Amino acid sequence: MRRYAIYVPRSQSRSLEESLDSGSWGWADTSMSLNVLSEGATFGELVKGIDVNDIIIMGTDGSSPRTSNSWSPSDVGRSYMLQVTQNYYVGQNPIWHDEFDEGSVKYPNRIDFELIDSSEDSDSIVDQYAAQSLKLSANIRSAPIPINMNGKAGASALRGQQGAPLPGRLVFKPWAGPNSSTYMVQSKSITPRMAQRIEFQLQSEFGEWLTGQGYAVENVDIPSLRGGLAPDLYCRSLNIVVEAKKSPTRENVRMAIGQVLDYQQSMNTWLGASTPDVEPAILLPAEPSSDLKQLLTTLGIQLYVRDSGDGFTRAC
Repeated sequence: MRRYAIYVPRSQSRSLEESLDSGSWGWADTSMSLNVLSEGATFGELVKGIDVNDIIIMGTDGSSPRTSNSWSPSDVGRSYMLQVTQNYYVGQNPIWHDEFDEGSVKYPNRIDFELIDSSEDSDSIVDQYAAQSLKLSANIRSAPIPINMNGKAGASALRGQQGAPLPGRLVFKPWAGPNSSTYMVQSKSITPRMAQRIEFQLQSEFGEWLTGQGYAVENVDIPSLRGGLAPDLYCRSLNIVVEAKKSPTRENVRMAIGQVLDYQQSMNTWLGASTPDVEPAILLPAEPSSDLKQLLTTLGIQLYVRDSGDGFTRAC
């Protein structure tokens, strides 16, 4: 599974809404022959390289892409996480308003997708690498730019405009469960409120259960330009990276999906092709609705929940 960034300018906001409604995105024939990456890859080669289940980070309402400054996640106004359901094909029917207005198919080079998540402030979806790729996409007619910290295409596409890839390595540490006591958080109204980190207790008990089963459990720090990513835990024996949530609500499951796929992508990028891919897993206190379980299965995300006793079971 790979990640791509596509930036949509404000002038195409209506087309973006139509795309989200239809589950399709398309490009004009005139864009397909453009050279995009420093290796000589064309716009069309990138489009045709997108595969089913790849993740698209789509951004809009951002800062000016014409400056020499690098973009950070805060430079992207709105963002959407999409998963590809149909790779490249040539569409024959109009989808967007300007196609209907002109009576012709203007954007025949298409992919189809499913909306996974959206954000008004982008920080929950867009990391630093996605922000840099979105800026490049904004300057090249909404080209799909690979988001890859160390991969040849993604790194060299950004080098010289946004700087070289971040040096670093994964740091594995002996697992230590978090403190599940009540703690202070800051609300948007600047009024402190008390919050019980139920997921901390869930995470600690899951880690202890895995350890009791003889599995090797660790904490891992993942290098990032934003200061690093820290998954809830990594089980080396099962080769899974885990994100825990305190309840099986749709909001929590959708948030966990975005986080754990980000962890998976980042870890696999640093580990390289010679290492078996880390698999994503979500930990919940109970099973979510059946449609959410199906979504997790479709995305290849494992689900662990409490069983009827003191342990846990894999639910999908």
